[in-house]
Amino acid sequence: EAAALALIEARQIRFAEKLTKVADVRTRKAEAAIRQFGLNPENMARQANSAQGGPFIPFFGNAKKDVRDPRFTRLAVSLDKMDAMERALAAIPTSMPSAVMSMSSGFGYRHDPFTSTAAMHSGLDFKGPIGTPILAAADGTITSAGTQLGYGNCIDITHANGLVTRYAHLSGFDVSLGQRVKRGAQIARMGSTGRSTGSHLHFEVRLNGQAINPRKFLEANSDVLKAQAVAGYRANA
Repeated sequence: EAAALALIEARQIRFAEKLTKVADVRTRKAEAAIRQFGLNPENMARQANSAQGGPFIPFFGNAKKDVRDPRFTRLAVSLDKMDAMERALAAIPTSMPSAVMSMSSGFGYRHDPFTSTAAMHSGLDFKGPIGTPILAAADGTITSAGTQLGYGNCIDITHANGLVTRYAHLSGFDVSLGQRVKRGAQIARMGSTGRSTGSHLHFEVRLNGQAINPRKFLEANSDVLKAQAVAGYRANA
């Protein structure tokens, strides 16, 4: 009986070691993909795990007598890190906010369309007909849906890890405050409300309140998007 149990234990340890290696490889892929967006993987993962809690209940009943093999402890650490990294990667807004591909204004310096003076443009403008569907760039929660000065009708979606996407100059809303939305879901319709010269979508990505260039998210290469799709599938499952 002891010999049979020893064989079972040996198989379990080999499996744990193999799974640890797989988790570490997936973690490194997620880290590399996050860096492609100019983001810090460790910061993103830390924020992904920042909302946890509950009473401490030792898994083995007595915290002073933890008899786990250290290789299983290593596996648990690897799986936790993989989970945090893949959740952080899955939350990055990379989906186009509209099927319209015509960009009428980029991020950064430009001549203001009303005053012709130098101005900072905090997002991307996509030109299209009034009523064109506006889509969520990633999973998230509607944290603002109303009128904002300069933006007109505007929606903010809060994603994980301090990321927020903003959709402005809308002609109508298809979601409500506090609603959870999935990547690619229709949230609004294109318009020309607020400080606008014609029908278009003003799209922003903000990290911890600071506007950053959305192009690096929307123009990610296929390998990065594939890694994100795998991470999102596992996280959602």
